[in-house]
Amino acid sequence: MRKRIGVVVAMASEAQSIMVELFGGGEVVTEQIPYRYVSDSVEIGVVVSGIGKVNAAAATSRLISEFEPEEVVVIGLSGALTEDLSVGDIVIADKVVQYDFDLRPLEKQLGQLPGRKSPYLTCDIRAIERWIKVATDLCANDGGTSREVRVGGVATGDRIVSDRRLKELILQGFPDVICVEMESGAVGQVCEANGVPFSIVRVISDFADDTFTVNEVTHYLSREGSRLIERFISSLGTE
Repeated sequence: MRKRIGVVVAMASEAQSIMVELFGGGEVVTEQIPYRYVSDSVEIGVVVSGIGKVNAAAATSRLISEFEPEEVVVIGLSGALTEDLSVGDIVIADKVVQYDFDLRPLEKQLGQLPGRKSPYLTCDIRAIERWIKVATDLCANDGGTSREVRVGGVATGDRIVSDRRLKELILQGFPDVICVEMESGAVGQVCEANGVPFSIVRVISDFADDTFTVNEVTHYLSREGSRLIERFISSLGTE
């Protein structure tokens, strides 16, 4: 029996190389409709959510409802929060937090969702182990490219972080996080509500500070980021 894995990517540009590799080409549209790929051992449903937490939550809900995956993974770009990360490094999340969710004084901590003791959602340990192996193999066979694989927390919020002061505030509130993006916390929340394990793979595209420029991130995505994203998703087809 084939394993079903759901994949969430935010942008059509992140998914374009996936379409070529898995689906033989075609135009990618952000309609939150799962693209399906079937191999002998796995069925993959890829959904392009659109940027931000509401889009990500809506797309994940539809993915779970229509595709019924056994697990979900979010794959895409992110900004580095710690000084030891560089552009091109790979982050495998062990947990995720919505840094801009604040129910205080109803809850004790910033980022704490209703009814939870911790602000963090925990990623699936089996998926973490798989992604570490995939990332390590990818780095070892990537033509001499210097790339690091890190495991740590991911911060999610509904804004592009391009201000060092905000970056420092996120780290002050959540010292366990190492990168920041705009979807994974919402995906994790929907998955947890539906009893579906989830994981997060992020490629560092910028430093989440005053050096951020849209052109540089777009250039990195077109040059290398989308290729890495495609290789992670393609690895699922060999399970």
